[in-house]
Amino acid sequence: MAGAKLLPSDIGKEIKIKRPKKFFRSMGNNLLPAEVTIKLHIPREYDQTEEGKQLYLQHLNQLLQDELADIMAKHKPTDKWLGVESIKRVDPFTAPKTESPLWILKPNFISADRDKRYSMWLQWKSFQIAYKLAWNKCIDGDHEVEFPLGTYKMRLHHNVKILAEYVIFEMPSPYE
Repeated sequence: MAGAKLLPSDIGKEIKIKRPKKFFRSMGNNLLPAEVTIKLHIPREYDQTEEGKQLYLQHLNQLLQDELADIMAKHKPTDKWLGVESIKRVDPFTAPKTESPLWILKPNFISADRDKRYSMWLQWKSFQIAYKLAWNKCIDGDHEVEFPLGTYKMRLHHNVKILAEYVIFEMPSPYE
């Protein structure tokens, strides 16, 4: 098994998932368990009954239908749709024939909600700043410095300490 596939019908069930051998070779102090058990739950906003589960699944289905309707509304008669069989015949190792323009904005996150976009940017930028500050202290010999929450490789390979909460710096929005 290369990964876990979870379906809406799995809500309420306990599912055992084994660690794939191909991607998680044993590396001495492997902290990942050989098997995990997870149980899917519906969000707290819904009544934790069978009726609540059905209401949640109906809500998910409606969101999917709305998104599909938006896509189809933007569809032009001249747009070309490949279809399942055509997609299966596409060589996954080919590259697009069109050139990608250089030096254009490549956003790390996208949201139509300006406040949410700013919040995501602020958290991302704050992580970068906190990481750089911790890195500089570590390079200067302070090996007790705490790296920001979200630091992975330094914790895994160099056993650095990690802050227990996010640090958010105050700075003006780049979206004004």
